[in-house]
Amino acid sequence: MNTSDARARLGRVYQVPRPGQPEPTATDLVTAAERACPYRAEDGPTDGELLDALTLLPAVRSDVERAELRIIDRAREAGITWDRIGVALGYGRGGEGAAQGAQRRATTLRARVAGRPVDDDRGDDPAPVEPGAVVPC
Repeated sequence: MNTSDARARLGRVYQVPRPGQPEPTATDLVTAAERACPYRAEDGPTDGELLDALTLLPAVRSDVERAELRIIDRAREAGITWDRIGVALGYGRGGEGAAQGAQRRATTLRARVAGRPVDDDRGDDPAPVEPGAVVPC
C-alpha cells in the first residue's frame, strides 16, 4: 500500500487535521484509527482503514525512534549520565549495565536514523556514541 494514499484516506475518515491545525503525523492518524476501534458505530474501522493504519506503522516507529534519539542527545548535552538515561529507558536500576544499555540503544537508533543496517533490536553494537551528535530530522 502507498503511505501517502493511506494518510489521505485516514485523514478524511477521521477528519484530521481539524481546521487551523497542522498536517497530521503518521502517529496522529494511527492513533485516531486505534481509538475508533471501541467507539465507532457498527463494527468499528473498516478493513481498509485498519490496513491503512498498519501501512503507516513503520513511519510511526521511525518518528518515535527519531524523537527518542533527540531526547537522549539532549539529555547528554544537559550533562545527564548514561547511567541515569539507562535507568529511565528501563535498562535496570543503575550501574554499568544501565549505562551500557543506554549507549547501545543510542548507537542502534543512530544507525537506524542514518539508514544503516542494524544487527538486532537490542542494539548490542558496542561502538561508542558521540555525545551531542546532530540527528537529522
